[in-house]
Amino acid sequence: MTDINKKAAPQRAVLEISRSGSWGKVEYAHRLECGHTEFRKRALSTDKIACTLCVKAQIARDTLTEIAKVTTVEYAEPVWIDEIASDIATSETDIGKLRASLASALSLSPEAIDVVAEHNEEGLQISYVVVFMDAEQAIRIAGRSKAEVIDI
Repeated sequence: MTDINKKAAPQRAVLEISRSGSWGKVEYAHRLECGHTEFRKRALSTDKIACTLCVKAQIARDTLTEIAKVTTVEYAEPVWIDEIASDIATSETDIGKLRASLASALSLSPEAIDVVAEHNEEGLQISYVVVFMDAEQAIRIAGRSKAEVIDI
């Protein structure tokens, strides 16, 4: 990283100065109001000094903001997905109504009726219906008695 121009750095109040190091290598740590610590070879007698770490922090913040910039892209939702889902829902509703009507008319469970339909360019078309029933149900629907069926 390049050297920071101390004249361009913001001035911060000095809270405390502490001395560290051995003879000939003494440094003075100036603790500033911003929370940073500036190390200098001499203890400064002024109330405020330039904080180069605030400048470095701002540069890092700007860099990270640019790198981590979130871009949102809005995609137009395809209309055909909604149309297909709507057609399927309408078809399933129509098939369910037919199954329920047949079950009611035949006094059977709706699970005993299987409706097979095809979807073509004209829309939903019923191909055929399969009704599953046991012998007793078939005799009842035919309006016969068990004895009549046995004689046949």
